[in-house]
Amino acid sequence: MLLLQLRATLLALGALLSTSVTVAAPLPAPAHFYPYGTAVGDRIAPVNDDGSTGDVPISVKFPYVDHEHESLYVNTNGVISFLEEVSQFTPDAFPLGGNRRLIAAFWGDVDTRMNSGRLYYRETRDSDILRRASREVRQAFVRFTRFSATWVFIASWHRVTYYGGSSSTSLNTFQIVLITNGRHSFTMFNYGDIAWTTGTASGGSSSTGLGGVPAQVGFNAGDGIVYQSVPGSRTAAIVNIETTTNVGLPGRWVFRIDDSTVKFGGCNTAGTLEIGPSYGSMMGGLLVTVSGPCFDQHSDTSNVVCKFANIVTPAKVLDATRAQCILPMLTKTGVVRVGISTDGGQHYDHGGNFTLVASDPQHTVSLVNKDNIKLGQFAERLRITWLPIYFNATVVDIDFVIFRYNSDRTSVQKKIVRLMSGVRNTGSVTLPTGLTNSLVLISDSLGSLRISAAIVGGCSHIVSLWSEIHVAQWYTNMYLNELRRRTDGGTGSARALATPALLARVRQTWASQCSAWYQVEKGNPPSSANLPACPCTRRQAKFDSRFENDPTCSNGAANCSLLHLGAHHCVRTALASALGTGQQCCYDEAGDILPFENGGGSLQRAHPKRNITGLSHLLVDVWPQFLCCKYSDNCDKFKEVRPTDNCGRFEPPVIATTFGSAHIITLDGLRYTFNGLGEFWLLRSPHFELQGRASQDSNIQGQLVGSTSWTAIVAKATGGSLVQVQINRRTGVDIFIDGVKQDFDDLHTQEFTRVTVSCDARNGTVEIRFHGADDYVIKMKWIEGIFSYTLSWPKYADHPRGLLGNANGNVTDDLKTQSGVVIDSNSPPKELHEDFAMTWKTTAEESMFVYGAGASHDGYTDPSFEPRFEQPEVDDDTKRQATEICGGADAKDCIFDYLMTGKASVARDTAEAVRQHDSAVDSAKKVVTCGFLESPGNGTKNGSSPLAGSVVKFSCNDGFILDGSAQRTCTEAGTWDGVDTKCIGGYDCGAHSPCTPKNRHDRKLYFRHFDKTKFVQCGYRYGCYVQACSPGTVYNEALGLCFFKI
Repeated sequence: MLLLQLRATLLALGALLSTSVTVAAPLPAPAHFYPYGTAVGDRIAPVNDDGSTGDVPISVKFPYVDHEHESLYVNTNGVISFLEEVSQFTPDAFPLGGNRRLIAAFWGDVDTRMNSGRLYYRETRDSDILRRASREVRQAFVRFTRFSATWVFIASWHRVTYYGGSSSTSLNTFQIVLITNGRHSFTMFNYGDIAWTTGTASGGSSSTGLGGVPAQVGFNAGDGIVYQSVPGSRTAAIVNIETTTNVGLPGRWVFRIDDSTVKFGGCNTAGTLEIGPSYGSMMGGLLVTVSGPCFDQHSDTSNVVCKFANIVTPAKVLDATRAQCILPMLTKTGVVRVGISTDGGQHYDHGGNFTLVASDPQHTVSLVNKDNIKLGQFAERLRITWLPIYFNATVVDIDFVIFRYNSDRTSVQKKIVRLMSGVRNTGSVTLPTGLTNSLVLISDSLGSLRISAAIVGGCSHIVSLWSEIHVAQWYTNMYLNELRRRTDGGTGSARALATPALLARVRQTWASQCSAWYQVEKGNPPSSANLPACPCTRRQAKFDSRFENDPTCSNGAANCSLLHLGAHHCVRTALASALGTGQQCCYDEAGDILPFENGGGSLQRAHPKRNITGLSHLLVDVWPQFLCCKYSDNCDKFKEVRPTDNCGRFEPPVIATTFGSAHIITLDGLRYTFNGLGEFWLLRSPHFELQGRASQDSNIQGQLVGSTSWTAIVAKATGGSLVQVQINRRTGVDIFIDGVKQDFDDLHTQEFTRVTVSCDARNGTVEIRFHGADDYVIKMKWIEGIFSYTLSWPKYADHPRGLLGNANGNVTDDLKTQSGVVIDSNSPPKELHEDFAMTWKTTAEESMFVYGAGASHDGYTDPSFEPRFEQPEVDDDTKRQATEICGGADAKDCIFDYLMTGKASVARDTAEAVRQHDSAVDSAKKVVTCGFLESPGNGTKNGSSPLAGSVVKFSCNDGFILDGSAQRTCTEAGTWDGVDTKCIGGYDCGAHSPCTPKNRHDRKLYFRHFDKTKFVQCGYRYGCYVQACSPGTVYNEALGLCFFKI
């Protein structure tokens, strides 16, 4: 019996082992659905009516309507919610309050008890799912060209019926997909068969599930204000949602949901155009994807064209919502209008903005060893790299595009020199020594390397990558080698070095070009009017917001030696003057300003950021400096028409600072604490206005306290865009330009009407530069939802008034009310608050702020708010902790902020803001300068600083004699001691130079005079030198002596 049982067991086991194993598969669904079902790791929600999964923790902070969420509810009735479960079965019309923050793919009365239909859900980081989600988001929102998903949540309602139905009634299948990269988030609604809209409890038919109050599709923020509904929601038409779409794929809707409002993806009829990327190099060649009109792929799309500014380019339709165009070369920077036409250019009904930049770091040709290559040194060849995936080609062509002005400088011409053809698209190549591929030979070398796929059919707009525009000494070497080869009648080798004679001949050409440029320039030299003078020291430049670091020479970089040999660091004016000019200032390692001959800067006819960014500046300022100073010996010509500023008229701006719990340091240096709540005039003047919003602080426990801090500003200069910056607790800041929210994620610096705005969310900083006769600069930093910022103001300019003072140099009248009454700064804090600060509160009519949905001027104030003016009483340990954090008991503002909020980061930021302000004020102190001393002709100098206490020593070349002071010192009076120095030629001491002891008293060693009051003498130890006659005497050449005039 036992054996029989064992045999039966073995037979059964063998049968089991021989049976094939079937791997579970995802549930059947339309192709556009994401896989779902237990086979792919889904969980099944409880079978119920009007229930949910309960609170489901998720592994990211998911952004939805500008809030972050760490859990969610998947509700049976077709909704994902975030703050609470949604059991309501009849959908109300949006918007809804009561914290009903939800995403509704099909909010209707689902009942999973009636059949086998189920609700599946999971979060995933599966790489295939993430890649697919990233691709589909980029297709729906073309601006997000680099979006990469890091997390996906999928909820799927599979063949579910309605309340009041049965196992045989109509079924619906739909899906919600949540996608995020941690900052931006998107939702997809996918629909399969949709056959019912309403449960019987909502008035629907028990047999069809139609009628009554149909399902709602859309989004609700839960504040009773913000919402978005899909067309057809809560109408009978919603049953057809599987046939509709906003992205060209029936049964799919895609939305961006992280921002304060929900945005539709795909095409539209509103006339807006989404552009991706949203910026690119002015050189062109970028493949740009646009989305706006809905395209009919089944009809002729050859009439679809794009227009960038005034240049029309052909478009290629990709699908029902997207087309691609190639960005043309525009040789200018800034915002241009882009339109798309579906009728061959007759009408451009959809338009958007595109930003042109000088160079695009995301799409560039890298010149690996450019700075190692010197003129006439032929051993080193240029190596370049690029992204091969940019081209859908196996081979590419490489050209050098040379730029030059036409004869009257009204337009830019370009010459294309072919360097290599049919290069394998590997992403790297070393250029040859000559130009054997080119039919064009040109000696100019200002241009840009271009890599492109082979041009087909003569198309003028091709996909290209460009290097920076630069003076290419590597190209000049190739040119010289090729010139040598062709000069030799083809017998020479392209690898042969150019002869010195050939190089000398080319240098003569460059010298002639320099002279021709000089003749034009000296008749109309650039003006320094309206340009600030150079700061005398690098430290002054660091704290002067009118200047910025010059990338051509920064912090001792090797490229300083190219045009500024001897300089350690250079700065330039951050903005062009009204005439388009700029100022460059360079400093030695000690931080003192340098004259031109020692590596100093120069006046610039074309500021690098004005008009044709980089190109105009390179053509009229940089290339001529190469021609005159590097490629020929005509630097004096360049220096004459591009002089270096000597900092003698430098006048630093004044600075106001606010930080922490609304502490203020005025433009004249008065310090006080402002604890108003609401919106106030920080500054108003005839040409500039600045308002701020102060909000109540909270402590580390989240409780409101009796202090306030700045959470928003809005500013405007005459004729310029209105700029509003406000705290966003999720992303850091929101920036609005003329009321429209701008995105700085990809392009950190953007130009608007007479204002430049930079935002770096990584460092928590914003900089706003207002262009005009006077340049106003606001630098902001945020931490813990609080702004600290500085305002840089031209000294004594524009007569400002407000909470930041009046910039008249008189600290005693800074606390002036709107009506003009001056309040004593020693008044008790409460009186300062009531009698001065509150008089600068704005009215709703005065407010420049743009308000979001449901917000208003009055909503940011509270009449019952009672500010605290003194430090709170705390125990000794807390006091010691505050003193430790703030670096001493004298840091009263820092200690106040810590005791009020308990936030060490806020307190430290306050202490740092005070330190930075004090350093800026200290750097602005007047520096005594005597102006530059130049080397004497036929001589040299040792020393270059023009600042008080500096010493400059002079010496003469062989065969020349020093006349004047051999050493001069800059005095505190701002003048050089001694007399002007010259090196005199035409005197030869012959055998007596150097003088020897035997002839030290020999009167015959006096030589002829040169101005009747001076003569040359050979003196012991000194050799030949100039001797001056006593006052009233003249030199008698015959006698070799000085005599009184008769």
